[in-house]
Amino acid sequence: YVDFSDGKINYKDFFSRYNFTHIIIKNNTPFIFDELSADKNFRVIYESEHVENYNVVRCKIFIPKKD
Repeated sequence: YVDFSDGKINYKDFFSRYNFTHIIIKNNTPFIFDELSADKNFRVIYESEHVENYNVVRCKIFIPKKD
């Protein structure tokens, strides 16, 4: 997971290898959060936002789009 969140393992390979159907990502993992947010092959099924210690915390649940 650490390699995945640091971008050392491609997130598409991670989904394929481990057969994930959903993943919850917070914006405290900016690389993967931004990559999945911009990828047209994934869609967001839930998102939330709140403030913790003066920081805005965003959370999204992503799923791969079906072909």
